[in-house]
Amino acid sequence: MNFSDLMQKILHRYSLYTCLLVMLVLTTSSCATRPPARYYTLDMSHSAQAQPAFNFNVERFRVAQALSRDEIMIKTSPTEVEYYATDQWVANIGELVARKLQIEMGPRHGERPELVIMGTIQAFEQLDTPDGTQVQIEIDIEVRDSISSRYVAPLFQHRYRDVRSAENNNPASAVRALSAGLEEIARAIADDTRHLTVDN
Repeated sequence: MNFSDLMQKILHRYSLYTCLLVMLVLTTSSCATRPPARYYTLDMSHSAQAQPAFNFNVERFRVAQALSRDEIMIKTSPTEVEYYATDQWVANIGELVARKLQIEMGPRHGERPELVIMGTIQAFEQLDTPDGTQVQIEIDIEVRDSISSRYVAPLFQHRYRDVRSAENNNPASAVRALSAGLEEIARAIADDTRHLTVDN
């Protein structure tokens, strides 16, 4: 190998090592400066606002596509949405909402007929408005007999909507307000279904 070939080989290796070193420094710097993720769940305590006349079995809800991400959603205008960068739901929204409503419906009573609650969550987000920070919930609810086919019309269906103020403009306040909104929706469902007649 002549001197020229040797120098080219040395320079090639030097350039390769330099690129690898730069990539390592950039990756380490990025990992060091990225804040850790924070995870949120709904307040799963029983508020005792709902007084149902039935034993409800709440199934996991379907969710609109925009809510399928883990990050908490922020609606910044009627036409724009954002997501918190590091503030995430600990589980799927459909699962968390179902669990919260199940708790709100209270303990089971053996003498009560059984009904099933299912549906689709259309909105579950923080709203940034000129009047301050709010949250919005919209859920399409179906109530069905526990033994009837899903192809049969539901006993009851309704879209529930709750909009309320959050204490502060941060994800923790939004989650507390969303939890309170679900407590009110659970109370409304219990009241609205009290008139149903079920044979089971």
